[in-house]
Amino acid sequence: MNKWQIICPLAAIAIVGLVMVWLQPYGQRKANRYLEVQALQTGWDLVKTTNSPQLVRIGPGLEGRLASLLHTNAGVFQVLLGDEPSPIGNGKASCRLILTNAAADSLGIRLRADSGKFHVLGYYSLTP
Repeated sequence: MNKWQIICPLAAIAIVGLVMVWLQPYGQRKANRYLEVQALQTGWDLVKTTNSPQLVRIGPGLEGRLASLLHTNAGVFQVLLGDEPSPIGNGKASCRLILTNAAADSLGIRLRADSGKFHVLGYYSLTP
């Protein structure tokens, strides 16, 4: 057996493996960016109308909390990837949406992405 018959396939496998390892972070960054943009759009929908077509369901408790938050000029403060640490989070949220108003009242909403929509896993106040 010729040594090139062994070296060439091994080199090809190594090159393909390196390319896949190199491209994986790009794909993950692209997915994270998509998630951030979708959460940001959801946040602006909530600020405008207290609902969003990107949410599967919004409970009456969150709807009431949004109404009280939006009594003054409100906006999206931040979108954070991942979940809150315990005891608020349990590791199931894809991202967190932070809304704030002119009175410095802030609301965090834990979201889980599922088939192009978000499930609300919970919400919490960030105001002391």
